[in-house]
Amino acid sequence: MNISMLVEIECPKNADSEMALQMARGFHVQGFTLDEKYEPVFMHSDDSAECKTTVIVRGWSDTEIVIEMLQGRDEVVKVWKDTIIAPMTPSD
Repeated sequence: MNISMLVEIECPKNADSEMALQMARGFHVQGFTLDEKYEPVFMHSDDSAECKTTVIVRGWSDTEIVIEMLQGRDEVVKVWKDTIIAPMTPSD
């Protein structure tokens, strides 16, 4: 089983893509593999006073326990399974 996942992490507001990837590399969660080719996605914050931002990185694992392990980390906001999205055909 190969589970693809999206991991939302909290980063300093001035973080760039490399800093986000570096933070994700530092997870050291056994069984988690970071997708180094996936460009981190910076989430928009409406609060300009915030000193932090959140960033989505992607990775995968062979076991679902890794999701729980990642969600237990302080810098991780949320973990989602990266499910395949396909277009729907209109029904008559």
